[in-house]
Amino acid sequence: MPTRVPPIQEFPKDGRIWRVDWLGRVERTSAEALIDVHLSPARKETMFLREQSDFDAHATVKLRVGVGLLPFLVIGSLWRNGRRQRKDFGYPRNFRNINIPETVGTTTAGLIVQKEPDTRWLIPKFCHQLDRSCWFSPLFAIKHEGDPYGILLPMIEVIRFYYVVSSDMAHIAFNGTLQLDLDSVINTQSTVDSRLHDSGRMVLHLRQWLADDDAWVIGRVLADANAKDGIDRIYNSLLRDTANYKTAFAECGLPFAGTTNWTTRGIEVPKEDGKGHRWLIYELTGCSAPFPFDSMEVVRDNDGRMADPESDLPDDEKRPAWSLVQKATKTTNGTEVQSDDPPRADLQAVAIPSAGERFSALRGKEIIKTPKDQCRYKKAAVPGTEKVDVLGTGDPSGSETAEGGAPASIEWQREIKRSESLPASFESLQAVVDALNHHSGTKAHVRELSGSTEFLRLTKPSGHRQWSYLDSARRTRRRVMVIDIDCDGVLGCLVEYERRDSERSRIALFVPRESGQVPESILIRLLYGLVAVEGVWVNLKSYPTDVRLELFNHSRPSAAKFAADLRDAMRKVV
Repeated sequence: MPTRVPPIQEFPKDGRIWRVDWLGRVERTSAEALIDVHLSPARKETMFLREQSDFDAHATVKLRVGVGLLPFLVIGSLWRNGRRQRKDFGYPRNFRNINIPETVGTTTAGLIVQKEPDTRWLIPKFCHQLDRSCWFSPLFAIKHEGDPYGILLPMIEVIRFYYVVSSDMAHIAFNGTLQLDLDSVINTQSTVDSRLHDSGRMVLHLRQWLADDDAWVIGRVLADANAKDGIDRIYNSLLRDTANYKTAFAECGLPFAGTTNWTTRGIEVPKEDGKGHRWLIYELTGCSAPFPFDSMEVVRDNDGRMADPESDLPDDEKRPAWSLVQKATKTTNGTEVQSDDPPRADLQAVAIPSAGERFSALRGKEIIKTPKDQCRYKKAAVPGTEKVDVLGTGDPSGSETAEGGAPASIEWQREIKRSESLPASFESLQAVVDALNHHSGTKAHVRELSGSTEFLRLTKPSGHRQWSYLDSARRTRRRVMVIDIDCDGVLGCLVEYERRDSERSRIALFVPRESGQVPESILIRLLYGLVAVEGVWVNLKSYPTDVRLELFNHSRPSAAKFAADLRDAMRKVV
């Protein structure tokens, strides 16, 4: 069953904040491929770590952990006592209509772009310090605003975001399983035709050990040549380079070509001539590139669902679901996840949820499953429960005396984002926008939100009941709507979030005291604060002093009256 993310055993546990500086070389082992994680400690205890100088580059450490943890390992992420913190180093930035050619330029993190009169690095040390062993780490160099190095994207982040959405997908990618043993991923001998059909539906007879949402990535790889080449390069690059060296950098390709929108977190790095900046991506958080299919159907030998009682087999004709009956696993507050020792095969695996909807092309889509007429298997009796102190992401050992604890698997659990009609409060605000635009000197429009602001953030692991869910049972997150308003040169934004029928709240108007609209970074902080106070704007502990907050009830008799009140409030700021 899902559990909260346990601390990583190999990470420092000294009470300090540590930043993941980079993800480096990979070593192939029999149990699990291992990746170098470079960390540096924060120099001081502060909520806001903004610059390279906030970290001690002389106290860096290099650790090696299993690639099964890669879904959680992000450049710039901050950790304390082995646990990832909610805030990360870097800043959000959105890119619209980025052109990805069939062949994308590549470079390395330690490239020297100018030698005379002074040496200039592609990634200057004063912006982001890299260990020498990471200088040959491969990057994609994407042309932006005329600069061939305008956007710098580490290949390891492409691997994490597009391919390694779960621990199982990490093992598939780094072991070359789709190339060498496709039948272990999908049943190639099945009567089910696992392929892309003319109707735009991808059908996969998925093996039992893989999660449903892994099918989206597997289907993309099988249906798109770019994605197939991209994931194959991971294993091929390691096979090529580890023939001569113990470790190597993993390479890959992007799974698509064409135009996309990206939401990212990263930092600016200056150009060598001092004229302008480039953008170094630490983390991709959203991508709008299309998938090669419109829907996904998953068929399994046994998926645990109940059949129709009218047509189901009697229990005495069913076989036990598993030939090897495993003990149930119970974690504790002190349970850690590690990569040094293989886990035990006699213990049930622990699922660690990794929530998020990273691909906008999948928004509102769910896996299609054909109703079952019969179940051929029945649940086997579980021989007791065992508490475990450690979890392992490697391949389970056949020995019960293995010291790696219970198997652990990070599973990508998509947040199903609805595409149906707007909630009533959002529809009302659409009418307010129209009313505002009827006033002379006033312009209003609904802001296009990024993946960081479109939905309220979760404060607990996916699946746990929490205020950020509109419906916890269905893992339905609350949506956000932002309206940008220009009233005779005074700028402001109206912020509304999706409410349950039983809830009462007020809508917030934020007006900067100086010129300019409320930026994305400030909006993210405001929404974080909103979640902390469970939707009560008046209880916000703090918000930027250069922003004025006005609250409005939803009880206006008409959109025209609401628009007039908004105009009056904004004029008072002047």
